Amino acid sequence: MERFRSTQSNQVVVGEIRAAMARRGVRPLAVAEAVGINRSGMYRRLNCETPFTIDEILAIASYLKVPAGSFFAREMAVAS
Repeated sequence: MERFRSTQSNQVVVGEIRAAMARRGVRPLAVAEAVGINRSGMYRRLNCETPFTIDEILAIASYLKVPAGSFFAREMAVAS
């Protein structure tokens, strides 16, 4: 499982995941359980202590019913 390494990029992705959860009214623990991340692991990821894997990002997007690319949209806009 490849981890999303860039610190700045990770912060952007985490921010987008948090925003998507808030828009859907979904708590972090519900997402963690749905995608197979334990509670402490989810909180480490949401606090940018541990990066999400690509597989985790895809699973979260699927659970939240949003395109995975939406988590990267802001990062791609900054890069261009």
